[in-house]
Amino acid sequence: MGDKGITIEEWNRLMEEAKREDEARMRQQTQNLQSLVDEAKGKHASDEREAEEKINQYMKNHSETGIYEYLVRGATLICSNGTHKRKLNLPKCHGVYIGEHPVMHELECVSEAVCGRDKCNIAFFGICIPETGSPPPTEVKTYSMTEKNSKAGIAAVVTGHKCKPCIIGQWRDTYDATKIVDNGDKAGRSAGLNTLTTGSFLVCRYGGLILPINSGQQFAVKMEDFYNAADYYKVVRKPAGDGRTPG
Repeated sequence: MGDKGITIEEWNRLMEEAKREDEARMRQQTQNLQSLVDEAKGKHASDEREAEEKINQYMKNHSETGIYEYLVRGATLICSNGTHKRKLNLPKCHGVYIGEHPVMHELECVSEAVCGRDKCNIAFFGICIPETGSPPPTEVKTYSMTEKNSKAGIAAVVTGHKCKPCIIGQWRDTYDATKIVDNGDKAGRSAGLNTLTTGSFLVCRYGGLILPINSGQQFAVKMEDFYNAADYYKVVRKPAGDGRTPG
């Protein structure tokens, strides 16, 4: 007798099981990476002194001023698995600024793989080299690194699987005391969306932690960073106060 193969019902059942297993794996991975960040921020410290030392070191490593700052367009990001640094992108600002810099919110984590470089928030980080597990099933590429764009700060040539960020969920550890009402593509939350700080981070399904190493506020702004030309001139010519930090 010939092999009758698998029925549609059985195929659908297997696909549902695989989907549930994948979702469970992603939840566990996210929890593990959240725990790593919490540990680095001193949330699991045995005493107040250790907690203070850890959070101070974390803020120093992720902000140019050593304290949490609002994350803006142009902030420098790294991925724990990636070889290159990249800039946080904001294709269209919301008319909300810190000084002259457009502020961003928790849902602005669309990767280059989803909508292309010009419309994305998160670009690829060169070559993906996971500490554990497998890299994404992408083509093998060779890229040059300079001291400026290399995560390690060295000039070199790297070969491996091209990074393809696949973001799980949205930005984590966001700031809920300052909200942005987004009436554009991400409308739907009338109470507003949490803003990002240098303490926020993203999780990639391939095991990467995507983190800022500065706020982006130290970089010069350009007209294309604003909603329109009128907004640019209004904001740039207006004296900026000291509102760079949350709280």
